[in-house]
Amino acid sequence: MPEIRPFSAIRYNPAKVGDLNLVVTQPYDKIDPRLQEEYYHRSPYNFVRLILGKIEPTDDDKNNRYTRAKATFEKWLSEGVLIRDPEPALYPYHQEFTVKDKAYCRRGFIAILRVEEFGGKILPHERTLSKPKEDRYRLFRTTMKNFETVFMLYTDPEQRVIELLKPEGQPLIEVKDDFGFTHKLWKVADLRIIGEVQKVFQDSTLLIADGHHRYETSLRLKRELGGDGPHNYRLITFVNIEDSGLVILPTHRLIFNLADFTPEGLIQKLLSDFSIKGIGRAEIESELKGSHRFVMVTRDTTHLLELKDEGVLARLLPDRAPEYRRLDVTILHTLIIERALGIDPSRIEDHVRYRRGIDDVFRAVDSGQFQIGFLLNPTTPVEVKSVAMKGERMPQKSTDFFPKMISGLVIYDLLP
Repeated sequence: MPEIRPFSAIRYNPAKVGDLNLVVTQPYDKIDPRLQEEYYHRSPYNFVRLILGKIEPTDDDKNNRYTRAKATFEKWLSEGVLIRDPEPALYPYHQEFTVKDKAYCRRGFIAILRVEEFGGKILPHERTLSKPKEDRYRLFRTTMKNFETVFMLYTDPEQRVIELLKPEGQPLIEVKDDFGFTHKLWKVADLRIIGEVQKVFQDSTLLIADGHHRYETSLRLKRELGGDGPHNYRLITFVNIEDSGLVILPTHRLIFNLADFTPEGLIQKLLSDFSIKGIGRAEIESELKGSHRFVMVTRDTTHLLELKDEGVLARLLPDRAPEYRRLDVTILHTLIIERALGIDPSRIEDHVRYRRGIDDVFRAVDSGQFQIGFLLNPTTPVEVKSVAMKGERMPQKSTDFFPKMISGLVIYDLLP
């Protein structure tokens, strides 16, 4: 039975910080060096100093980005830059955003969850990369703080939780992110309401949508420390999988560092499994629509690939669930990245990078930095749930839940 609890959040003090828009950030894994520098200049209190501080040439075991994050947090708390809410609460969190000129509102809430091993009522849906996992663990272990949430999905077709946590009055926090999207946070400390929300979750199965690295670092700490205590809980943002504001964007692939690669040679390898035709860049969005379609991008050509027969996946992956085999991202990785390009899954980090936008893929390939790009359709929430319920994990970066949960709204302190 998933156990969620209210908590006393630590958050920015507007009286000390001023404009909260200047201190919130994108999550750590969306912050490149340029954005990191920009955040540093926005405010001396910008949250980037806690989640992704700069690496200095003189860093060692005693003085590094992780120890500086710990010292910065303690300084801000003692100076009143950060304040702790006096009573435990749940925090309704709404995100208002647009995708292709269509307006959405994703409605969730923030609480803490007792960390449990995978396979029971808490399920992952993606594989994780080892390097980010170790980085997040070092930050977590040094500071003993959850600076960022894990994004989890729950099932509530009757919308009971959203109704219980329906916001009243002005939000506690209202900020805009780097995309101009609005983020609003409220506070609910009413014990009756909290108890009703907890009842809804008693029989729920929870699915990690985003933040697998962060959840797995919490699992690791729980195993290492043992016993009971605050380290058994993790900061989570919960969203109903039925929510109309749940949007998933595709995560396109860029390939580099391939020896003896030619587009013509790759096309010859792919012809046995795919129908292939050349298309113009202006045709991409219309041609990509449909099941098991991909667009292959090189500096000089753009081709549409369409899978001929799903049966090839059943032959290659007989031990995997049909729901897993039908995923576009499975087809891309199995038939193209692994079989045709010869990239072993254990070496994926040495050859594959990821981009959200189609234009970003073209710019990256045109620059010569990458040899080839692959565009694909987004995974749907139904696919995410069906694959996870079968106990399967998708390849890493299979989903891009949009927009991201911004960082800097609340902190969970494991050392209260």
